Amino acid sequence: MSDQFSGLQVRFFSAAAAIIVLIATGYFAGQLGLAGLAALLLIFGAVEYTDLGFLPGFSLPGALRALFVVSCGLIILTFAFMSLEEAFAALGGLSVIFCSALLWTLRGQQPLLLLRNLAFSSLTGFVYAAVLPSFAIRTLLAPNGMKWFVLLLAVVFAGDTAAYFAGLKFGKTKLMPEVSPHKTVAGAIGGLAGSVVAAGALGFWFFGAKSLVVLIPGSAVAGLLAQSGDLFESLLKRTAGVKDSGRIMPGHGGVLDRLDGVYFAAPIVYLFSTWTV
Repeated sequence: MSDQFSGLQVRFFSAAAAIIVLIATGYFAGQLGLAGLAALLLIFGAVEYTDLGFLPGFSLPGALRALFVVSCGLIILTFAFMSLEEAFAALGGLSVIFCSALLWTLRGQQPLLLLRNLAFSSLTGFVYAAVLPSFAIRTLLAPNGMKWFVLLLAVVFAGDTAAYFAGLKFGKTKLMPEVSPHKTVAGAIGGLAGSVVAAGALGFWFFGAKSLVVLIPGSAVAGLLAQSGDLFESLLKRTAGVKDSGRIMPGHGGVLDRLDGVYFAAPIVYLFSTWTV
């Protein structure tokens, strides 16, 4: 019990420090500064994907790892700061460049099925580690972006917190033990409730009562997707045989560990932000 309490303390103070950094960056550097910090974190997430997302037991050569991370960085920047037409053109171009480099670099060295799986893993990685989370930055830079960005984080992290305590108190039936042994059905329900309550409270404060017609169902969808993102990252870790994606945040692990829910929820929150005035 004391170890669990100590672990909670580390998680709390680590999360508090991260919140202080976010607030200070937003206050002193504004939306662009916060967007720059977010882009940097997402690039760290791409680095983590090179250890989790490719085949267990196989390490990409250093040049290919570097090319994958640089490509993810460029995709993140184009999707965050440029038009979607330009961003999808960049995604297509960088995808074929990386797959071509993969084929030419590993030709004659690996079985064909391995090359095929590596190519599919890289394309999945570009979408997962770059395209999806870049919508969090697009949300931040949109009209009323700071409010929507805060709402996105609240949906994900309130859901995480509520899921943890609901699972601790009421969790008996496992949700998906083959992927994440500790998650329970009660935790998932509690997490979804936490996401909706947090979004409803902030939405009422930010945009007024009329916005709740969109925000309540929207936050339920985003909360469910955030939980799916958590499970997806757990799947990556479980098949890679690691506990955490990284060590950037004490008590929480890496960027993917902490932001996995944001990755899946960001596109839907961005979409709902375009529907709500």
